[in-house]
Amino acid sequence: MKPLTNSLLDCLDDMKSLMETEQRALMTQNGEALESIARSKAEATMILNGLLEKYKSEPPQEEKAKTRIRDAVQEIRALQETNTLLARQTLVYLGALKEALKPQKSSQSTSLYARSGEVQYGQSAKTGWLDQSV
Repeated sequence: MKPLTNSLLDCLDDMKSLMETEQRALMTQNGEALESIARSKAEATMILNGLLEKYKSEPPQEEKAKTRIRDAVQEIRALQETNTLLARQTLVYLGALKEALKPQKSSQSTSLYARSGEVQYGQSAKTGWLDQSV
């Protein structure tokens, strides 16, 4: 195989490894690792784009090399779809958690006694789940 094909396959393997690491970090909700992975992923993507531009101008003639590249790209695409779904699931979960924790406005009027002894009417905020347990 040509050195370009080997470099491209190595870069694709590195990207696949990086995405598998990202998947583990998404599953464990490890934000610090995800931040580091995002930077590494951006760098790897730039390198991969450069190699792909060269690959377009001089594609390999060997069918075996083309098949290995195609398979690596399909594996990366599948990992990316899974990681996207995991990230979306995490965001939905965090949104639901945030919604459950925040105080909710009550539409009922409540009456309270002011210091002067007069009855005051107004809307009160129901406490959120966290406020109720504290």
